[in-house]
Amino acid sequence: MSTTPTHLDINSSAVPEVIEFITTKFISNSELYGQLTSLLKMIISKLYTDSLSHNNFCANMATPNGLTPKLIQMFGVSDRQLSSAMEEIGFYRGHAMYNDLYYQTLAVVYYIGLRKNDNVLRLYALVLINIKIFNGRKYKYMPNGCQSNIADHLIANKLLKSHLFVRYQNPFNLLTQYTAPSMDATYNQQVLKYPSDPKRGLLVMLVQSWVRLNQIFNGTAQHYYEVWNNKEALQTSNLSNAQSVESLSGTRINDMVSKTIKNMLNSNTDLTANDLSYLKMPPYSVSNAFLTKVFEYLNNHDNEDDVKNIVEMYYTILNIDDEHKMHNINVVLTVDKISGIKEKLSSKHDLKGYIDSLLKNMFGNIMVTAGASTLLKLRKVLMLIMLLRCKKALTNNPNATFERVSIN
Repeated sequence: MSTTPTHLDINSSAVPEVIEFITTKFISNSELYGQLTSLLKMIISKLYTDSLSHNNFCANMATPNGLTPKLIQMFGVSDRQLSSAMEEIGFYRGHAMYNDLYYQTLAVVYYIGLRKNDNVLRLYALVLINIKIFNGRKYKYMPNGCQSNIADHLIANKLLKSHLFVRYQNPFNLLTQYTAPSMDATYNQQVLKYPSDPKRGLLVMLVQSWVRLNQIFNGTAQHYYEVWNNKEALQTSNLSNAQSVESLSGTRINDMVSKTIKNMLNSNTDLTANDLSYLKMPPYSVSNAFLTKVFEYLNNHDNEDDVKNIVEMYYTILNIDDEHKMHNINVVLTVDKISGIKEKLSSKHDLKGYIDSLLKNMFGNIMVTAGASTLLKLRKVLMLIMLLRCKKALTNNPNATFERVSIN
């Protein structure tokens, strides 16, 4: 079983040899497949039992201890063999989340469920993937700890009844009844058809899970800390419902994303000659060929999901929930702040990782061998192009341009 990259055709249903070996092993061995299903069922059952006493989104829902090495053992491959195979389909080593064996092993389990046409196994895998993302997003937005009394207050007084944290009561219900089933229903056929494509295959399950859960926490955190900083609010239970989390953040950000994508399709968001010249000058100094390939990719309707994902990540990071906020964005300074190499576990890093994966899709092995300074430069250029196009689209201003400031 080779671990050498196979240069897969991402427009086919082929997967790396290691992943095909694992999948065939389980599909052809009913006893082994039963052991896999029983293992995950036992874990999910334990999580369900624990969740019966959970009343809000602060509830602790721990990832299962020892699951990853157990799955590796059942797969019959080494950590290195699996990581190398997953890197071929977009799970790059340089990205903290994509390179996590926990996610990689469960992505393979999901794929086994796809090939076996087993929606139960697929949902088990997705729930466990989402648990770790959920915990990570909760810690990111509430690093001082999530206080249950504040969560109860938000649910009782500030959140709409349609808000996901109200509708599903606790994390387990949210992930098992909404997030995992909706993800599977939306993407399972696409992933089965193009499993190795970083923008349509197994990686999309990870990316979209992160995007959805991050949006929920991004909006909730704003109002969580309003109560945190006003402890008297916990004594009154009479705070105004006029500004709910969903209407102010998640829903409004989604509205802004939808409006942006619609305007990108229906209006002129092309860069002006002056802006193109700006990107060809130092410190960027990119070529016409580079820019041509980038615009061909971004203007290809087959890549609309990639464009939408970037827009969602931008708007979540920058909290763009109305046109006025975008109007005031300084594109050059904003990209300079969020395109660096630090903060690897932050939402900024997830955007940077996604941008880097797109560059690798566009330019292949050239990006794999590029030095850190070259990658940073090209990442900035793509981020500048995308954010300026967002600004043009959302503000309906085709004359929006790069601000001529020093970024040294």
